[in-house]
Amino acid sequence: MLRRTSKDTPSITSSSNLSFTSLRSADSISRSNTSMQEKLMEDMSIIDDLYNDFADQVETDFYEVEVRYRDREQSIQDIYHSELEYIALLQHGREVFENKMRLQVQQQSKRGGILSGSSKIICTDQEVNILFALHQDILSTHHRFLDDLDERFRIWGPTQLISDVFREFLPKLAMVTQKRIQSFSASIMTLERLMKSNAFKKLLETWQQDAPQQHITLLDILKAPIQRMKYYAPALRTLAQNTDPLHPDYAHMLRCTAKFESLNIDMTGSLEDVGKLCDAFEVFQKLRESPVMMNEDRRLHLRGDLSKFMNADGSNPEPRVVLLFSEVLVYGRLMKDGTISYRGQMDLSTAVARASNAESNKRSHCFEVIATENQVVSTMSMGGGPNMLLSTGGSTITVQTKHMFQTKSREEQTQWVAEVQRLIRINKEKKAKPAGHTVRQSSDVPPSLSRSTTSSSSSTAASGGDMFDLRGKPLYKKVNATHRGINSHEFMP
Repeated sequence: MLRRTSKDTPSITSSSNLSFTSLRSADSISRSNTSMQEKLMEDMSIIDDLYNDFADQVETDFYEVEVRYRDREQSIQDIYHSELEYIALLQHGREVFENKMRLQVQQQSKRGGILSGSSKIICTDQEVNILFALHQDILSTHHRFLDDLDERFRIWGPTQLISDVFREFLPKLAMVTQKRIQSFSASIMTLERLMKSNAFKKLLETWQQDAPQQHITLLDILKAPIQRMKYYAPALRTLAQNTDPLHPDYAHMLRCTAKFESLNIDMTGSLEDVGKLCDAFEVFQKLRESPVMMNEDRRLHLRGDLSKFMNADGSNPEPRVVLLFSEVLVYGRLMKDGTISYRGQMDLSTAVARASNAESNKRSHCFEVIATENQVVSTMSMGGGPNMLLSTGGSTITVQTKHMFQTKSREEQTQWVAEVQRLIRINKEKKAKPAGHTVRQSSDVPPSLSRSTTSSSSSTAASGGDMFDLRGKPLYKKVNATHRGINSHEFMP
């Protein structure tokens, strides 16, 4: 029988301890490896997230750059096509109107022109030159600009510059536009004079009806170069906004846009004045039987379809077209054919305007214009036969007449009152300046050499009789002379 000796016991214990230590060490290593793997996976996840975020950002930035590049290119294409359309409009004016008018001048100098044997002169070469002043220079300027854009498109790329083309175009555009503005009044007055000829109007209508674009008038051609000036600043602003801030042309584009906008601001007054002159021309083409005529300084500031009260107490309203020109207010009746039949006028240099009190006349949105008018009072005497009265002349008296108009809203009333008062103030200032100048001149003349001035009453007496309009009707309704004053006379509608 074998017995375990004392020497065997320690060996068993030592082996058991070694096995336990090994297991514990392996478990610790396993846990450490697991922790390291988890840490590594976490780090890898963070790196993956960083890569994903960076890739998304790069993709987004690339997409935004691509979109902005396409928008920039589209803005330039829009300017290019707009320039093509504008040049086509100028060419249309040359072919449909200018060339045919010059041909008419040649024909009428030989055999009476288009009117088959008539020797009547419809237009002259000088009038054609005034109408189309600088037309060739304007065409050449825009053709060169279009050629520069074409040349740049041939070498186009993502980083291509374009601001230098607009920068070189700006002074040329400003020069021809300014010259056209200076000659525009003469062109409009020449056209207004030609439009009084039925033969010329008939020719224009024929040429316009035979043209591919029948809606384009001669006036559209004449004012197109001036109106074109307003196009470029907004177009360049859009182009600058569609240019990437990192693009090499971005800063230059902003400066170029600012120069175009500054030029627009400088020419704002001239552009508005041209628009008012064109409005006045178009109105005078429709105004019938009017003693107020078109002139170079006359502008149309407001036009409205208002109601005019025919009686002083604010009763009997009638629809009237009211035209506020630079120095006179004209009102008339709109006819079925679109023309305006003249009914009366007021000189703004002697007028007063104010908003009407709604409580006093029981009508809202009204305003009054009190006009100072000169009237002739005839002097009657017996003679020439039994019970026969003869007019031996008359005297001039000053009468104030109130004209009341009704607008459609408070805003329209405010607009009319403010503009009428502004023009009244300007006209009174203009009228006061020549008067003071005349007084200073007359004071330097010796009494022995100065001419004696005649009064208005004596000049009226020389002419004699009452005042009549172009239709033979008396201008004023007669009332008792002792009750003359505000509201005592009403201009015949």
